[in-house]
Amino acid sequence: MIEREAAVRAVEDQLERDYQQWRAAGVDALRMAVVDVEQHELAWIVFWTSEEFVRTRNPEFMLAGSGPFWSTVSTGGCTGSASSPR
Repeated sequence: MIEREAAVRAVEDQLERDYQQWRAAGVDALRMAVVDVEQHELAWIVFWTSEEFVRTRNPEFMLAGSGPFWSTVSTGGCTGSASSPR
């Protein structure tokens, strides 16, 4: 079973890969940050939003349509839905 920190790291790594892909495509993407984690029987559910929203609480930077990532407790595999870059 993976620990909370490993689940968070898996999601942070995925968010960074997504950010780099958007930047490579020439998009002015926002960086994302993990904001909450819930433990469930089969997975850690990891919630995230933009770093800018976390820092400023400005609703302009709040994400819409993004769901959490799931990091399975048995393997640490990361599954989830990504949002648009802005």
